[in-house]
Amino acid sequence: VEMMRDTLLAGLPELPVGWDTERQLAEENAAATGECPWIADPLTGRRRIFPGYLRTEDELNELRNFRIIGCEGAIMLLSLRRCIDAIPWGKWGPGTGLVCDTHDSLTVECPAELAAEAAGIVGECIAQPVKGLDVPFESESMFGYSLAEA
Repeated sequence: VEMMRDTLLAGLPELPVGWDTERQLAEENAAATGECPWIADPLTGRRRIFPGYLRTEDELNELRNFRIIGCEGAIMLLSLRRCIDAIPWGKWGPGTGLVCDTHDSLTVECPAELAAEAAGIVGECIAQPVKGLDVPFESESMFGYSLAEA
């Protein structure tokens, strides 16, 4: 793990500066509110509170990753909501519709002949721009007769 970390830092020497910025922000939030250090994801404002006052390596690692992971989670939640509206449960008959959402994917059950149509809808739901983020989003689709195949 140390070798992986050292290799990562050798290729991205700016990471520790970013990590220090995250810690400073959490501590500034604490000073401003009189609470434990906390940080919020930039899209929803959802907070992560650090009751141990960032004294452990575990809390520091959570802090370093929270806004990135929190923002990704918010992006997928927006995609999920759009997908639920576009493909309501039972859209193509019993048992069809959105059946699974994970870290970075949405899975839809549909008749085989409608797989391309379903993939297009899901792709549109995921690839829509997100207010406040000036980055393009893309998606790709995989088909299968089971989750294992897809």
